[in-house]
Amino acid sequence: MSSNHYRSLVRGHQQRIARLRESHSRKIHEAAKHGEAAQKAAAEATRAQSAATARTKQQQAQRYDGLRAKAETDAAKIIADINREMVRLTADQQRLDKALERAQINEARKLKAEQERLQRKALQDAQAKSRQLGSLQVGLAYQVARADELERELAKLKEPPEQIQILFFGADPGRKSEKALDLQNEIRQVNAHIRASKHRDALKVDSHWAVQAEDILQALDESEPAVIHFSGHGTPGGHLAVETPTGEPHVVPLQGMLRAVAGSKRYLKVALFNCCYSRELAEQCSEHLLAAIGMDGAIADVAAKDFAARFYASIGFGQDVHQAFDRAVTQLEMKYPGEAHIPQLYVNPLAEEGELTLVKP
Repeated sequence: MSSNHYRSLVRGHQQRIARLRESHSRKIHEAAKHGEAAQKAAAEATRAQSAATARTKQQQAQRYDGLRAKAETDAAKIIADINREMVRLTADQQRLDKALERAQINEARKLKAEQERLQRKALQDAQAKSRQLGSLQVGLAYQVARADELERELAKLKEPPEQIQILFFGADPGRKSEKALDLQNEIRQVNAHIRASKHRDALKVDSHWAVQAEDILQALDESEPAVIHFSGHGTPGGHLAVETPTGEPHVVPLQGMLRAVAGSKRYLKVALFNCCYSRELAEQCSEHLLAAIGMDGAIADVAAKDFAARFYASIGFGQDVHQAFDRAVTQLEMKYPGEAHIPQLYVNPLAEEGELTLVKP
């Protein structure tokens, strides 16, 4: 099989795994919802003043509990499907690696054989006819030019990767309250993890604080970033909370932010909305970008900071968006397991595999 065939198989596995993870997340939410309903009905049965009402509530509790158990069973089946798909992905990735390695070896052999053939021919021609000295001189000139070309290609390979700019927006209208977000520490963690990555010079973070609605387009037009990052508060429905000149909350509707992102798709590649209830916004933004990340519900401040820091560190190590997202979720599973299901990655189906690697060594 060709490497293109295995590459297609790997991409298909990755897409199926992404869909299965999303289905698993929905089943977990469904199980939690039915569980809460069952507990509520059981409590109401205990408080019921009549036996008939108590029986009705108990039946409701049993029905909800059955729905919860079914959702948990479905979730477990999805996990099994994900594990099977991961096994297939690993196998096909190994086959792809081997196919690429074989292709490189064969190409090197062909190149070496061609070089040896040219060398033998040049020697035979020189021995056969002295008049071909001019031709040998031309060949020598070609070799010098080729050496110069190779030297230029080598110098190009030694050049640092193209710098990726991350535009960081921070807004916390409630920073004077007890529920204030620790945005300063979030950007500190992000910068520290980027500095510790292999290609730290390839990532540049441009921070904007106490962001107001009019600041967003201005910063996008000035910086033309590859990545936009929003940290702050989100509201159900995918809306973002920024600040007014007096520090009061101002809600930027989903459609407004979506339009700003779509209008910047010439240079913008990835969006990370590191705030609560931003899943819907990320999903719609991914139709205009390579990928977008949002939160499916509320997420703890400490978990959000760890997620962002690990994600950008992995990008700095040359990993693609899929791999960086998986690393960041793994970080949450190890430190905040109850939060690991909240981040959601949406990848544009038209995005090429190579495009998802932002830092290319």
